[in-house]
Amino acid sequence: MKMKRSLGVLALLTSTLLLSCGGGGTSPDDDNGAPADVDGGWQGTWFSPGTFEGGPFVLEAEQTGSTIGGSITIPDIDMTQAPITGTVDGRTITFGDIDQRIQFTGTVDTGDTSASGTYQYQAMGDNGTWSATKGGAVVALVDSFALPEGQAMDVTWDGTTVWVLMNDQVWSLDPGTGQSASHPTPGQYPEGITYDGAHLLVGDSQWGTGKIYLLLPGTTTIMPTPSSDQIRGLAFDGSHFWCADGNYAVHRLFKVTTNGAVVDSVECAGTILGGLTFDGTTLWYVSWDAGQTSIYKCDVTGQTLASFPAPGSSSSMSSGLAFGNGHLWYSDGVTATIYELDTAGQVVSSFTAPSQFMADLAFDGAHLWVAAGDVGPDPDRLYEIDTAGTVLSEFECPGSSPGGLTYDGQYLWLVDMVTDRIYRLPTTGDYFLPYPDFEFGYLTTDGADLWGTEEQAQMIRRFNSAGATVTSLPYPCEDLGGIAHDGAHLWVAEGEWMALAALHMLDAAGAITATYRPLVQVPEPCGIAWAGSDLWMIGRLRFSMDYKLYRLRIQSLRPPDRPWSPATS
Repeated sequence: MKMKRSLGVLALLTSTLLLSCGGGGTSPDDDNGAPADVDGGWQGTWFSPGTFEGGPFVLEAEQTGSTIGGSITIPDIDMTQAPITGTVDGRTITFGDIDQRIQFTGTVDTGDTSASGTYQYQAMGDNGTWSATKGGAVVALVDSFALPEGQAMDVTWDGTTVWVLMNDQVWSLDPGTGQSASHPTPGQYPEGITYDGAHLLVGDSQWGTGKIYLLLPGTTTIMPTPSSDQIRGLAFDGSHFWCADGNYAVHRLFKVTTNGAVVDSVECAGTILGGLTFDGTTLWYVSWDAGQTSIYKCDVTGQTLASFPAPGSSSSMSSGLAFGNGHLWYSDGVTATIYELDTAGQVVSSFTAPSQFMADLAFDGAHLWVAAGDVGPDPDRLYEIDTAGTVLSEFECPGSSPGGLTYDGQYLWLVDMVTDRIYRLPTTGDYFLPYPDFEFGYLTTDGADLWGTEEQAQMIRRFNSAGATVTSLPYPCEDLGGIAHDGAHLWVAEGEWMALAALHMLDAAGAITATYRPLVQVPEPCGIAWAGSDLWMIGRLRFSMDYKLYRLRIQSLRPPDRPWSPATS
C-alpha cells in the first residue's frame, strides 16, 4: 500500500514528476539549439527506493520557449492538477521549488516522446528515479452518484438507465434526470447483472433458485408478496391483484397495485386460505376450518355472499381455484383431482390432475394452468392443460415453492413462497436461462454469449445460453473488480488496496492489449459496465462498506490548447 508522505516528500515527488514530464528537450546540436518540445500530455511513473514507494502520474505541460508551466496529477498522494514550473536546456530539463531546495535532472529522447531522470531532496535525505512518455490515454472521472445502503454487487447499462445489483434489490438510475428507483431481486442469492439488448439478466446462484432471470427494463416483472410468506391464492380484477394469505394467524385478502404496493385488505372466513379467483364482479376463495374445506364468494369489501363445501377431501389445505367458461375450477391436493363446478357448488366434471402437489389454478380464456411442486429435488412445474385434463405444455416454476397463480390477459403471475416474490411469466416459459456449472460473481455479455467470473478458480468463463462453458481465461490481475464487454473486447477492472488501479482491455486469448490508469484516485472497483465512450463503475469507499456509482471515461492526452476527447482503440 502506498502511504501518504510528508509535505517535504510531497514536494519532492511533485518535482520529480515535473521533471519527468518536462523531459522532452532536444539538444542544441540536433535542432539548431532549439529547446525540446515537451508541450502536451505525459504519463509516467516515479519510484523512491528509500521508502519503496512509487506510482503513476499525469502531466499537462505548457511550454513557451525554454520555460515550462502546466499542471500535474499524482493519484497516489491525492494531488490533482497542481501547478508546476521548469526549464528546458537542449535535452536536459532542470526543476527546483521556489527556495531551490529540491533539484531534479532528466533527459529526453531525440523524438521528444520519452524522458527519464533522477531527483534529489537533500533536506529529507531522499532521492529517486522517474520515467515518462508523451501521449496515451487515461481514465478520467466524469460524474458520481450516491447509492442506497446495502452491498452493491454488479452494474449494467441498457442505453438509457444504469442498473445496480444490490444484496436485496436492483437499483435503477436515469443519469439524465437523476431519478432512481428500487426493484426486488428475483432470487435468494443474486449474483451478476447484465443487459443483452432486450432483457436484464440477473443471476441467482445455485444456493438459491439456480436460474438467470430475464427481466424487461421499465416494466414490473417481479413484486414482493404482501403480509406473510404463505400467499396461497392470487387473482387479478383488471386493475389490481388480490393475494390470499394462507397463514392461519392472518387469513386476509390483500389488494395490491400492479407495482406491488398494498392499498387495502379484507378479513376472510375460515382459518387457512387457499386458492383465489375473480369472476369479473366478485371474488371467490378457498378456506379450511375445523376439518372442513369450503369455497366462499365475497365482494371486494370482504362481505360473504355465498359459500358451499368443496368437493373431494374435506381436509385439503392445498387447493387451487380459477374461474373460466362460467364455471369454477377447483383442485384438491389430497385426491389429486381437478373439479369443474357451477357457481352453486355442483360438480359438472372432474379429471386427474397432472401432479398431486398442486398449489393454485389459473384460466387463460381457453386453457387451465396448474402450479405444482413439493419439497422434493425435482423442479416445480407449471402445466398448461385443456379442460379435459390433457397436458398441452409445461415449464419450470421460478422458485421452489409455488403459491398463488393468476392470468392478467397476457401473462401468468405466480407466487413463490420461499423467495417471497410474485413473478410475471410469459406462457411460453422463456423467462430464464439455465445457470452454468460454476458460481459466477460478475456478469457481462458480448451480444451472443455470457461471461462470468469464478473467483475461487480465478477464471473468467464464457458460456452460452444453454449454460455450457465455451472459453475459460485466467484472471489477468490478482484483484479483479468487474468485467464488461464493448462488443469487440473484454474489459477488466483491476483493484488495489481500496482503489482502482487500472482498466485493462483484453484480446481473445485473455492477454492485456491496453491499460488505462486513473487520472484521479477512484475507490476500489466492485463492478463495471460498458456505456459507449464511458464506463460505469461501482466503487467501495475507503474504510467502509458504503458504495458510490462512478461514470468514467477513457480520454486521450493532448496538448493543453486542445480539448480532451475519448480515446479510440
